[in-house]
Amino acid sequence: MKSALFLGFVLASASDVWVDDDLSLLQTRAVLQSGGDADACFQNVAYHSGPMVDGNANAENSADCNARCSENTDCAFWDLVGGTCRLRSSAGSNGAQSQGGASAGPRGCRFRPTTRSCEEINVAYHSGPMVNANAGGSSAADCKSRCSADARCFFWDFGENHCRLRSGEGGGSGAAPGYIAGARLCTEPPTTTTPTTTTMDPTHQQCTVEVETSDREHGGTSSGASAQFQVDGVWTAVRNFPENIAEGQLVIATKAVSARPSALRISAGGTNAWGYTHISVSCDGETIFVLEGDDSYSGNSQFWVDGNQEAPATQEYQIPSTNPLECVIEVVTGLREHSGTETGARAQLQVEGVWIAPRNFPLNIAEGELVATTEFVSVRPSALRIAAGGSNAWGYDSVSVICDGEQVLLMMDDEEDYGANVRFWVDGNQEAPETQDYAIDAATTPMPAPVPEPVPEPVPAPVQDEASAVGDPHLITSSRKSYDLEQHHLHHRR
Repeated sequence: MKSALFLGFVLASASDVWVDDDLSLLQTRAVLQSGGDADACFQNVAYHSGPMVDGNANAENSADCNARCSENTDCAFWDLVGGTCRLRSSAGSNGAQSQGGASAGPRGCRFRPTTRSCEEINVAYHSGPMVNANAGGSSAADCKSRCSADARCFFWDFGENHCRLRSGEGGGSGAAPGYIAGARLCTEPPTTTTPTTTTMDPTHQQCTVEVETSDREHGGTSSGASAQFQVDGVWTAVRNFPENIAEGQLVIATKAVSARPSALRISAGGTNAWGYTHISVSCDGETIFVLEGDDSYSGNSQFWVDGNQEAPATQEYQIPSTNPLECVIEVVTGLREHSGTETGARAQLQVEGVWIAPRNFPLNIAEGELVATTEFVSVRPSALRIAAGGSNAWGYDSVSVICDGEQVLLMMDDEEDYGANVRFWVDGNQEAPETQDYAIDAATTPMPAPVPEPVPEPVPAPVQDEASAVGDPHLITSSRKSYDLEQHHLHHRR
């Protein structure tokens, strides 16, 4: 007959835990995990019955032992007695029993807060069992959250863009410039209400690089990757992306720099290749660099890195000194037969005499379909190149390029038929050219508007004096006064 066992009188002041010795392990876990928050761990308690899973698990302290239980799928209860960590699948028929100096608890229990700091600056935990050496996240707050979400974690630190989680503190925290560390179960120092003013160093800016992993086969990696900025001719310390990056996953790294970066370096983290399709860099919220592409793996790939195979181990991309122009290339496919393609096409812009990396249109383009791609360039482009993506021909009716809202190119055909000398067809293996180049006129400086001749201000007409129509013709009357032209006398009118 199943009997519910109380864990003992020593637990009366703590959370009550009822366990059925005959329940399955999954049922026992359901009992332990129900009711919201995890149960408390206990001091001066031990379990002396119940099936033993591991009679001497590797643990330095009670936090480690709790973590070993969480790591073992068969463990539901643990205790640390005389320095020995024991793991059991149930509390046994006797349940928890009093034992001085021991500690115990159900799987994933929580210790009461300690006097350890919740967050310390310029320190790290250099020992203690590692739960996750690279838990992800881009800040100390992210790392702290990851520790809270992992039942095995009780100590965390964050530095060099790495979040490390440990089940025990080992020898405690030690000096580590640039790191931030804390304990999951901790006591915050008392706070004061004295107002403070925080100012950012005006000589530094936060720059973030975002990289979107390719959806192509083997685009992801299990050996990580890293990013660096070049600032004032010097490469900064690396910022690591996660070790495991899935196909299609977006990864982010952030670095404080003293000036606008002039270049970005992406490096493979190990022997696995990594392919990506989109890179963007923003500093203090302003986009300064964007690059998009999706090429296949090769020694000349611009969007792959590999530590031990054909693709380069690192890729470097120049960041222009001014914010890029956003140029949108739009092509409208023709309606004539065979205008569509199943092998795609590409577009390239020529900037300062150099053709930049091509941008791919979709593989399958239907007749009448509008396709578009976006390119960020340092200055106004001087030409556009359209290239066939494979053996299929592609015919189009119009091509346009718009940069930062200004239309810099518009080409339209006149229902051009396929042939050798066409201007609106490309073909990878037949009569039409494989590529078509279209010149983009240089920006014209508008003629200054003519300066109008100054128009003199009108001079008000003087008040007209009226000559006396009656009487002396030599007398001029004005404003109730009269002047005698012959006698040179001024007369007042009454």
